[in-house]
Amino acid sequence: MEAREPWSLWVDGPDRTRAEFGAGAERVTVIIEGSRWWSFSAWAGAQTNDGDPHSSHGPGPGECLLHSARILADVELELVGESHVLNRRALVVAARPVSGDTAKLEGLGWGADEYELLVDAERGVLLRSEARVGGYPWRVLEMEEVAFDEDFPPGTFTLDPPPGESFEVRETPRYVTLDELQEAVAFTVLVPKHAPSTDVDAMIFPAWQRHKVPLPVTIGYTMEEAAGPANLWIRESASPMPEDPRVMWRGEGEAMIGESSFDDRSRVQLQLQGSIFSSRRRP
Repeated sequence: MEAREPWSLWVDGPDRTRAEFGAGAERVTVIIEGSRWWSFSAWAGAQTNDGDPHSSHGPGPGECLLHSARILADVELELVGESHVLNRRALVVAARPVSGDTAKLEGLGWGADEYELLVDAERGVLLRSEARVGGYPWRVLEMEEVAFDEDFPPGTFTLDPPPGESFEVRETPRYVTLDELQEAVAFTVLVPKHAPSTDVDAMIFPAWQRHKVPLPVTIGYTMEEAAGPANLWIRESASPMPEDPRVMWRGEGEAMIGESSFDDRSRVQLQLQGSIFSSRRRP
């Protein structure tokens, strides 16, 4: 199955960015100025962190093309040749992960064993990235239009909420230990009897009144496997989370199995001892 996700990015110096990108069927617009951000989408509404440095907002999939230097410590590079893309001279570079851990390369494509990169010869940004597994491409990021040293029109880095709506301040998740987790919430927290890994994070997320999202907790495990690291997220709440229309569920005994149309995570959901228990796994 192929899917295309367009994105646009405007960057003014190191601290000011505007991005427009897709999130499933939604279109997200975000303005980032230093540690402060504002965003809007039809589903999430108008949101802001009100300057809270603990709450960040990503500018979409195009970010990793601009910050190509961030991958240098995690790949071996081989100059393959030269090309011309968007009327710009580009270097064709093969990049291979130096280890099985490709977590830091997730923006370009999680779990790939090779990346073909087109590097702008003047600016060093990536004009195109093709992630490959076994020689076959599975994730491509590419610029279709690019300009440097432009003057932006007034209002480029301004985002106004729709009439009648104001920006909602989103609270940040709180990290706790597993021992602290049960005492911090008013419902039973289920923890695997045989933990898949000792590398574990526990977070408490705020409730979200706009979409009737109850307060959930998330327990995340990172596991080392032969094909590289894998992640398992367990989310629990006292009442059901709103259903994501992009996930198709089917019954399997007492559990529900979800298949996603927008990512590569497998999902399982069940109810046990008064808690709604769901897990997501990413290979």
